[in-house]
Amino acid sequence: MSLQESNKQTASKLTEQICQLHRILNRTARAQGIKIRSEAAAVGITPRQQLALQELVVENGLSLKKLSERMGLSHSTVSGIVDRLEAKKMVYRRPDENDRRINRIYHSERVKGYIKRARPQMYVPLVASISASSAGECARIIDGLDCLLVLLQEEDEKQ
Repeated sequence: MSLQESNKQTASKLTEQICQLHRILNRTARAQGIKIRSEAAAVGITPRQQLALQELVVENGLSLKKLSERMGLSHSTVSGIVDRLEAKKMVYRRPDENDRRINRIYHSERVKGYIKRARPQMYVPLVASISASSAGECARIIDGLDCLLVLLQEEDEKQ
């Protein structure tokens, strides 16, 4: 086999692996997203708004920049999400005490209660699946996804 043929086979295998990974990630997100969309719709918010609220429950008072990073969405997209949540009285903005140019975003008290009630329901499919796995399987899943995330972030920083 020539070097050129070997390179074509390697490229073909890589393409196949990327397609397989993409399918797995899409199916995983879809399977989990069904429950999240259902819980969000029950209170009249979108899944992205729900994600923003979850991030704020984990760490209240994030800047828009930090919230955007955590959600993996653009600053302008998250700004719109926060605007709509603010209109629903689910979040509010306050200037940062040390730098008045930065606004901090805080969740309302009712959001904390909602997320505490809804979060366990949103993750039922994921909890059931992970609970059924062995400790080794769970560790491999986490290690593999963490490795992929690091590689994607490194590639993003190069661009």
